[in-house]
Amino acid sequence: MKKTRVEISFEQREIWRVSRADKAETQICPFCLNDAPMISAEDLAALAAASPREIYRQIERGTLHFVETADKQIFVCFASFSEKILENNWRN
Repeated sequence: MKKTRVEISFEQREIWRVSRADKAETQICPFCLNDAPMISAEDLAALAAASPREIYRQIERGTLHFVETADKQIFVCFASFSEKILENNWRN
């Protein structure tokens, strides 16, 4: 009896929607010059199912673009986060 081997592969993509309710601020990222939402590190952690410490770790590594406001709040460029997700390079 001849056996056949079947391989199945798939690609999955996610679409993220960020609204004003997520405390996102649209501004131009000073690093990549994308007109993308800048999201607080804590809100991004919630969206990514990660801890805020993981987001700060990625910022320290230079993986994520960010800006710091005068009142010491950190906002992360959503475009840089999305790019890392698409590269499957998140948390590496």
